Amino acid sequence: MKISRILIATILIATSYPSALASSPCNARASQVWTQKLTVEALADGPSCAQAVVVLVIRNSKGDALWFASSKTSDIFTFTQAPPANATAMTASLKQWITRDDRLQQTGALPEWKNGADGPEAGEFPFYTNEGVTRADYTQTRKANLPMFCYVAGMESEACLVLTKDGTIIKIGSQSFPG
Repeated sequence: MKISRILIATILIATSYPSALASSPCNARASQVWTQKLTVEALADGPSCAQAVVVLVIRNSKGDALWFASSKTSDIFTFTQAPPANATAMTASLKQWITRDDRLQQTGALPEWKNGADGPEAGEFPFYTNEGVTRADYTQTRKANLPMFCYVAGMESEACLVLTKDGTIIKIGSQSFPG
């Protein structure tokens, strides 16, 4: 009799919380080479893919992390347009997330920041510099035509990172896109 009550209680709890018991872990990883010296990794971890946290890491050839950013999948367009249902689908989404944008692979492709303007030229997809980036810094970086990596960082923008000549990574700004 006692075992039956425990069994009934277990069944009641399981049916009361089906999503917690039905969820399968969502652990996935993808990587790609950015430059000859750097690799971009994307990782996901969570009790389900809808609840996962994703991390983007840029590592040097020794494996040192030079840059990282993390977010909930629900905050990034890449993962909300076609939400991954399992770890295999999450791996494909992570690969898509770190696939480089052909438009913005070098800083020379950044829009011009004209003298006297508040920021780079606005257009259909405005570029907003990171806080602290001056016109002189931006113009010099643009002319240097340095390697740049842009990734979707929210629902309506992508963040753009620059590999400087001294081997550090800086966030130069964000480009918006229609959301």
